[in-house]
Amino acid sequence: MLYLMRVRGLLFDPRGNMYIVVLEDSQRSFPIWVGIPEANAIALELEKVVTPRPMTHDLLKNILARLGIEFTRIVVNDLRENTYYATIFLQNGNSEIHIDSRPSDAIALALRCDAPIYVDEEVVRKQTTEALDEWLKNVKPEDLVERAIYAYGSRPVMQNIQKNGTLRANVKFFTPEGERDGRITSKFIRKAKLTEDLILIDLDLPGTRYLLGFDGQKTWSSSNGEIQEPNAETIRAFRAAHEHSYEALLRYKENDAKLELVGNNKIGPIETDLIEMT
Repeated sequence: MLYLMRVRGLLFDPRGNMYIVVLEDSQRSFPIWVGIPEANAIALELEKVVTPRPMTHDLLKNILARLGIEFTRIVVNDLRENTYYATIFLQNGNSEIHIDSRPSDAIALALRCDAPIYVDEEVVRKQTTEALDEWLKNVKPEDLVERAIYAYGSRPVMQNIQKNGTLRANVKFFTPEGERDGRITSKFIRKAKLTEDLILIDLDLPGTRYLLGFDGQKTWSSSNGEIQEPNAETIRAFRAAHEHSYEALLRYKENDAKLELVGNNKIGPIETDLIEMT
């Protein structure tokens, strides 16, 4: 019997400097430990990241498509001496081709070819989730953030994110005269350290143009063209919003930050972990 599974996600295991690919169906989870390059190949496809040139698994997919060979499915079909084995199934006309593969490569290809992933019942029986359960019991905040990094697009992808950018949004304000429209623009230039990032917030309101920025040395503000020195509370809130943002959390290693798991919160079916960063 075969269990049809999907890739739930990737977890980082710092004890072995490896990643865990978590497969699951409606009744069970099935973890497979893989190396960093293999995890990166899987993460790139999970996030649909388009690389400048085809990566190895993209190349294999393109070769199969050019030859008219269909990638039909993969099966994780054996576990021997703590090593997993998988088979790739290809269809070439009336002939079915079986290819022995590492599960990590098979999964990376299956994701790219939109092919189903199966795990043999016997393999599920051999492998218990005790290792994963033990890992979850001893999870550290760094593990959770590394998981988020891979969900975000992997650390190599993050390193290639543009170094500057502009975010714009329309906003509505309610005044005694009624509802008014405004616009907020956030501009940034990323530096090596979070505390060195250059930031500018431009708030364009009816009758008021307010700027608040950090130039690498100090925080400044301007109201309708008049330079002002923001008060201490404004500076604190402005810096805290940047230095405790989600992006700051993802850059914790680059900024030598320390993480502490301080609790969790649950809203409906969604459970979140609370991490303090200093």
